[in-house]
Amino acid sequence: MSTDAVIFRTRARAFAGTLLALTACLGVSAGRAAAVEPGFVTDMTWYTSHAEQDRTAAGLKDSGSRMVRLSISWRDAEPTRGSYNDWWLEEYDGAIARAGAAGQRVLVMLNETPAWASASGAEYAPPRDPADFARFARFIAERYAGKGVEGYEIWNEPNFDRFWTTGPDAAEYSRLLKASYPAVKAGDPQAKVVFAGTSTNDWRFIEAAYAAGAKGNFDVMATHPYSCTRGPEHVEREPGGRMRKDSFLAYREIRASMIERGDAKPIWFTEWGWSTASGGCGVSAAEQAVNITRALELASSDPYVEVALYYNYRNNYWQNDADDVEAQFGLTRTDFSRKPAYAAFKAFATAPRPEVPSRPGTDDTSMAAPDGQPAASDPGSTQPTTSEVTAPTSARPVTLRIRPGAQGRRYVTAAGTLTGAATGTVKLTAFYSRANAERYTRVASRWVVVRRGTFKANVSRFRRGRWRVLASLRGTPSAVQARQFRLEDGAGGDPLPPGLSDDGRRALGDEAGPVEDGTVEEQAVGEADFTGDGMESPGELDSGGYLLEGSRDADVADLQHALDEAGHPLEADGAFGDETDAAVRAFQRSEGLVVDGVVGRQTMAALERHGAR
Repeated sequence: MSTDAVIFRTRARAFAGTLLALTACLGVSAGRAAAVEPGFVTDMTWYTSHAEQDRTAAGLKDSGSRMVRLSISWRDAEPTRGSYNDWWLEEYDGAIARAGAAGQRVLVMLNETPAWASASGAEYAPPRDPADFARFARFIAERYAGKGVEGYEIWNEPNFDRFWTTGPDAAEYSRLLKASYPAVKAGDPQAKVVFAGTSTNDWRFIEAAYAAGAKGNFDVMATHPYSCTRGPEHVEREPGGRMRKDSFLAYREIRASMIERGDAKPIWFTEWGWSTASGGCGVSAAEQAVNITRALELASSDPYVEVALYYNYRNNYWQNDADDVEAQFGLTRTDFSRKPAYAAFKAFATAPRPEVPSRPGTDDTSMAAPDGQPAASDPGSTQPTTSEVTAPTSARPVTLRIRPGAQGRRYVTAAGTLTGAATGTVKLTAFYSRANAERYTRVASRWVVVRRGTFKANVSRFRRGRWRVLASLRGTPSAVQARQFRLEDGAGGDPLPPGLSDDGRRALGDEAGPVEDGTVEEQAVGEADFTGDGMESPGELDSGGYLLEGSRDADVADLQHALDEAGHPLEADGAFGDETDAAVRAFQRSEGLVVDGVVGRQTMAALERHGAR
């Protein structure tokens, strides 16, 4: 394989030159509305000892978890009609108190039908009379009002016959939900009612529930976006083009279905995760850690995803760490020893994300976006675009520069920092104009994930001329404050006027400014005139810039060339689609790498080594 087939990742030799750069401030406010709240499902109400519950509570606090889901079994709590089991109620009292003392907000999930109320006698059959369940839900809500319980999830995975044994029936579930909503509110008016998390992102079941009258009978939509062995960015599609429900990102299909029905409520992941079993839907311990980080970053790019409760904190203790898919979801083992994914979760959960209060009268209405990309705003939103403009108090620069590669090929790169956040996703859009031309042409765009507060990525192959690169963090008014930016000469020259110049705005066209109703952007523009021969001493590309399904630029074409020469035939069209994803996975498998379809540091290095053989 030729060297230039992997130049997108090659560490180029340094050579002297003049740095030509212009910098712009990108001051991004990252807060709760822009970062998902991470938490866990735990076994604290699953027949565990008080000593085990104490160890779990201590781990929750250490991990940075902010919310926990605890199950309350109707079958155990009310074994006969109107008669409650005091021992079980005290167990639930203790678990909720321990979670609260560990700094956790609590979501209670109510399910399991006692024999006297069951439609078939089975514990996971729906009740014959939804009013019986509703009465129990009110009793529990009254008991825990003011004691740290934020909401009640009405059942678990009713779209799965394992937990709705009479056969999934969205209309039947909707009847249960409609009976439960006023009952919970009567018991605790402040508590949220949460739609039962569906097994995978089952948008068809949810659409059927809407058709049966579910709208108006819950405060939060929930889903369990499991994807078997596939990473969070990987998307499988149905013949009609919609994402399959077992794609992690198909929660965006649920959002689209909700918006179509005029219901812009938040979404919570009340279960999600990857098992470290060696077979079936199992991944390696390293893959589990990587997937968790990427999933939380992707969810954070959609402000309507407020909570992500990982299933589960500990491997199923009753299976004694058996090599079984169900047994191995935990971030700790049965003995509480930690898997690598625990550190990944903690790194995300404890990264600084200062709170940004939502503005009164605003509502998040973000919806589905291209695979692996942050969401744009919903069409038809009634929320106005904010007109508030404030100047950033502090920021570090976005720098536009040239990066040399092998055999003389060069790239325009953009690098910068998010202030107030360690993670996020930024869109970089490159515009080019010949030295004497008046008009700019959009030549490339890509998304880059911010890691440790910084990003750096190639945005286009270099051509002599004038360049502008727009860096945008897109979100809703409740998540992002519109700002003006002051452009300064990177060499310390005179500052340009605040905001975008008229020429700059003409060049950026529709990419500049608020893009749709209900949506604003944090923006910065780096400008440089690369008409001379000056070149910058290169630095290695930061790990925040990786390629994945949905990427589209010159780097993808180089990747495709590299894969082709490594024995995975591809047309170098610059579009990272299904064929490229399959080739990447095949190469990763052949090299003994994590098979996730994401081209990051290790995959790029392996391609480079392969080309040198």
